[in-house]
Amino acid sequence: MRIPFDLIAAILCIEGLADFLAQTQLAQPEGSPVTLAGMAAVWAGFILICWLLGEWVIRDTEWRSRFGMYLSGFATKRHPSVTLGWATNASQVISVLLFAAALWYLQWPAVVKQWPTWFGLPEDAQWGNLYLSQSALIALPLSIGPFVAGMAAGWLPRRRLISLLRGEKIPLAAFLLDEARMAWVPLIMSGVQAVIRDLSGILPEHYTAWAAQPGIAILLMLFGAVFTSVFVIPKLVVWLFRCEHIPEGELKQRLEALLARSGVKTRHILTWGPASGHMINACVMGILPRYRYVLIGPALVERISLEETEAVLAHELGHARYGHLTLLFVVLLALSELVMMLLLTLPDEGPISLILKMGALAGFVFVYIRIFFGAVLRQCEYEADLASAEMMGSPLPLVSALEKLGDSAGHSPTEWTWHHGSIAQRVASVLRLSRDPLNSYYFHRRQRRFRIAFTLTTLAIIGAEIFSKLP
Repeated sequence: MRIPFDLIAAILCIEGLADFLAQTQLAQPEGSPVTLAGMAAVWAGFILICWLLGEWVIRDTEWRSRFGMYLSGFATKRHPSVTLGWATNASQVISVLLFAAALWYLQWPAVVKQWPTWFGLPEDAQWGNLYLSQSALIALPLSIGPFVAGMAAGWLPRRRLISLLRGEKIPLAAFLLDEARMAWVPLIMSGVQAVIRDLSGILPEHYTAWAAQPGIAILLMLFGAVFTSVFVIPKLVVWLFRCEHIPEGELKQRLEALLARSGVKTRHILTWGPASGHMINACVMGILPRYRYVLIGPALVERISLEETEAVLAHELGHARYGHLTLLFVVLLALSELVMMLLLTLPDEGPISLILKMGALAGFVFVYIRIFFGAVLRQCEYEADLASAEMMGSPLPLVSALEKLGDSAGHSPTEWTWHHGSIAQRVASVLRLSRDPLNSYYFHRRQRRFRIAFTLTTLAIIGAEIFSKLP
């Protein structure tokens, strides 16, 4: 699943502006100075611009490939998929900047706090000890709703391109649902945090006073993140993608034999979506064996042989065998800790400082994920490729599968992505490492040492912060 950087950035903008307005006198009792019609016009204009940005990106890609006739490019040395990636990133940056400007102009977090009056309730209406206007769970969809609508509008033109590449028309509802499934993780994480905040407000104060201690609050947040990642997300993915048990037959028998040979324990092998789905991918999801699932896209099996499917599954099992799932969680946990430290240290005493603070925060998150996290992900891919070669006894089935899947998706072998590298790089790496057992041993050892060192460092930083704030 791809990481929705634009949605994460939008959520950070909302939280930053909400904190700033709460600490200043900019948020007047009447909320935004803009009328209701003006607010509707601003958000309608934002959604329209998001759609136009998406249309520009897809039309440019269609032109470069002459509407699918020349997938390797036309009158240009750059592959259309490379241009599509860069143009998509640019459109997302523009949409986030426009969203941040609209938030500031409308003072949107202050407007959202007035939602009880929209339904005829008094402004100070309460549920238990929680003022409804302070409900984080209700504020979340109201705050992020316009951006999600803009995201959906920007997705619409992509349906045309994907239908062209697949040679079949994709139903609109199914397409939007598939895109939404790829972007739901930040909303789920924010939703869990909102539920915890509201529960702490509803319960009597003498029940929750202990949780207000800074050190305890960090522990609770850490527990919530672990609980959501380990228990909630795997179950939600299986439900949201309508995963089904893989049908009986030779494929299931071979995959189960590979699973037993790998030593990796999982709960089920499932199809990634219904049997008629278009998911061309596979993954192993879940840290604990009881909540670990092997997911295989039905369209993946249609494009490659049984042996190549085994090799792809062996690659995914390699991620579980070498602790990559735990490492990725620790890397994201370290990011959340660093973001909190930046929020506390950077000043936000005025509008200019707030803009600089949010810009510095967004820049840090982008660099951390695209450079550091990207480098970690690529090394994990190389190690999982090597694990596939070791389980299969040869790297050739995986190499053949990578080349076929890249070709069917219209990707150039040299096309580089920040999280996987390029197919050519992965092929060269797995051939080189699998050829020399001593070289592969040292590679595994370097990776293991990095995982241990980074995990211990992250835990030490979090532990030091918790103990420094405990009473």
